[in-house]
Amino acid sequence: MKPKTFKMKKTKFKNIIKKTGIGISILFALILIIPYIIPLSESQAQNTELPFTNSQFAEIDGMWIHYRKWTPKPEKQKNEWILFVHGLGGSTYSWENNTQFFCDEGYSIIAVDVPPFGYSDRDPDFNHSPDNRANLLWKFANFINPNVTWNLIGHSMGGGIVEAMAILKPEKTNSVVFVDPALFISLKKEFSFAQLILRFPPCERLFAVVGERIFITKKQISKMLLSAFGREATPAEADAYYKALSQPGTALAFIRLFTKAKVVSEMNIDQLKVPAMGIWGSEDTWVPYDGYKTSLEKFPNIQIKIIQNAHHCPMETHSSEFNQTALSFLKSLNK
Repeated sequence: MKPKTFKMKKTKFKNIIKKTGIGISILFALILIIPYIIPLSESQAQNTELPFTNSQFAEIDGMWIHYRKWTPKPEKQKNEWILFVHGLGGSTYSWENNTQFFCDEGYSIIAVDVPPFGYSDRDPDFNHSPDNRANLLWKFANFINPNVTWNLIGHSMGGGIVEAMAILKPEKTNSVVFVDPALFISLKKEFSFAQLILRFPPCERLFAVVGERIFITKKQISKMLLSAFGREATPAEADAYYKALSQPGTALAFIRLFTKAKVVSEMNIDQLKVPAMGIWGSEDTWVPYDGYKTSLEKFPNIQIKIIQNAHHCPMETHSSEFNQTALSFLKSLNK
């Protein structure tokens, strides 16, 4: 090869590298800038409008917590309390087919919206680790009634929260009912690689912008419910879920469920010592029972009930069987 020809090829190669570098730089700049050009809804000051006739709000550690309360008739009052904790993307509405049933049985009922869902606070800087959420909900429970022990019922994500609640304060926990729960085997003070990547502000913002425009829509929420229910959601169910999820600030707060979740108190499932029941849908593909079977079978004080043909939300789709199963468990504690 002649020196001149070699020099020309070398120059072309340098030009290609230079152009590639410029292209990558432009692409990177767009990734940094575009998420901030596209508008994103932000959490607003506390709305005084009550979503339900029995809605109430409490301010706990500067966080506004939306909850609903059902009080039994005086002649049926047991002075036994149940706290219902919903799953990812849910709200107090997730327990619409259950709360009145248990109230009619004499239980005082509280259903809570876990931030940043339902109508509770969407503070983007809140630490969403299960143990920190558990601490927040214990403060909330003490605000409601500091003089009672609680029966905790948690679905999916809420299962991990009530698990942490029961481990943190067994003396305040009468029992736990896990409903297709996303349980933790152990909580450790560490960040995953995915968390570290998502914590980069432009990435965080980009995912929030995409989520708000593509996933928080009636169509996508209906698809999510189809998968979770194993059937089409009714118009009332789809509207209730959409209304709660479309509150300003949901998308960014949702991303920070993962980026801002930092364990405060290390714990593991072996520390769960209170009476417990696990209720699963046999067709649950979101959090299947087989994933926890080995761990849960080690506990002599846990009962397991599989509801046949139910998917991820048996309390909504198979409410009669769910209600009777959970009620029988709670009644057995007093024998």
